[in-house]
Amino acid sequence: AIKYYRLAADQGQEDAQFALGVKYENGHGVAKDIVKANKWYEKAALKGHSSAQFNLGLSYHRGEGVAKDPKRAALWMRQAAEQGLVKAQTNMGIYYATGKGVHQDNAQAFRWLKISADQGSENSSRALKLLEKTISYSQRKEGERLVAEWHERQRKN
Repeated sequence: AIKYYRLAADQGQEDAQFALGVKYENGHGVAKDIVKANKWYEKAALKGHSSAQFNLGLSYHRGEGVAKDPKRAALWMRQAAEQGLVKAQTNMGIYYATGKGVHQDNAQAFRWLKISADQGSENSSRALKLLEKTISYSQRKEGERLVAEWHERQRKN
């Protein structure tokens, strides 16, 4: 099976590239190799594969197979979040709340946590409750505006 994934991946098929990344990350059918996993994730991520973008972002966040780089982690995570990947939206909310890889911004934190909480993320719901205790009225209003803007963009796409 690996042979066929590799053939498709080498021909540029992003789902196969992502699948190979997962296989290398977990050692399924191949020797476990996070560096090779990240290579395949990056190929798929550059083609817009949201799960590959998320996994590559996690690798940069954790420093697994690549140098730890919070800014690159946030860059990849944001791309996945913009495509609607809920767990990436949760992470972006936390990044903005804590200033990890991005400038700390409570309105952006509210935006991402609210979007993902509305899609059923319990982690985002908990984080949003904590954030709401500390943000100002104007930060919340700006966050609500950003949420509405995001939903409007999604309706148009």
